[in-house]
Amino acid sequence: MNGTVLLKRYLYGLSIALTLALGITALTFATSGWQAYTTEATRRLEVQNNPRPVPAVTLEDSRGRRFNLADLRGRPLLVDFIYTGCADACTDLGENFQKIQARLPLSDTDKAPLLLSISFDLERDKPAQLRHYGKRFDADSQRWRIARPVSEAGLERLLKRFGVVVLGEPPQYVHNAAIYKVDAEGQLTRIFDYDRPQAAIDSFQHSS
Repeated sequence: MNGTVLLKRYLYGLSIALTLALGITALTFATSGWQAYTTEATRRLEVQNNPRPVPAVTLEDSRGRRFNLADLRGRPLLVDFIYTGCADACTDLGENFQKIQARLPLSDTDKAPLLLSISFDLERDKPAQLRHYGKRFDADSQRWRIARPVSEAGLERLLKRFGVVVLGEPPQYVHNAAIYKVDAEGQLTRIFDYDRPQAAIDSFQHSS
């Protein structure tokens, strides 16, 4: 075998090695150091590593009372996004929040953990519909508030910050579902699978 052939094979092998090295480097970077392999996992890791403040949006609850999310600072929150006409994921979310509620201490202090369900169907989900949703799952107003933004602008700010995607038109939407942890300082810090309430409960129990 002459030197020219050996040189070609050497250069070919070197190019393969470099291509593999570059590919591994790019994949490692794109997956946050191999810790995340999907867009959703990357988003959750980013939230956990870099908490971001929840916007101070005004909400209206199932009793028609208005309050600002900033008013809840000092209380750790678990938040989900629902619409009351949903028969699929929102029912699962309601059932899982019901399980979480049962394991939370009953307290009338303004420092106690709080569950917060936010409807994104502003056209249909008035306080009466929110109350009906709460009754379905025995929501205790001291531990679980059900509310809706009072404006489309406020809703858009919340959906963007929490990474909630809503497609379609009422009465039927397609949307992603999760349970979001907001710490007592008003920072979004964790995202949990909506069908894993125990992980959310454990997180609440470790909130300071």
